[in-house]
Amino acid sequence: MKLIRLGEPVKERPGLLLDNGKRIDVSQFSGNDFDYDEQFF
Repeated sequence: MKLIRLGEPVKERPGLLLDNGKRIDVSQFSGNDFDYDEQFF
């Protein structure tokens, strides 16, 4: 599993890339202000 960004530049959403290649949009779980930033890690 990898952390990814989905969507157009500037309108990106957080997501996951699973080992089988499936991409999952996780923005509904994290809210609109979520980002993979220093606070996340």
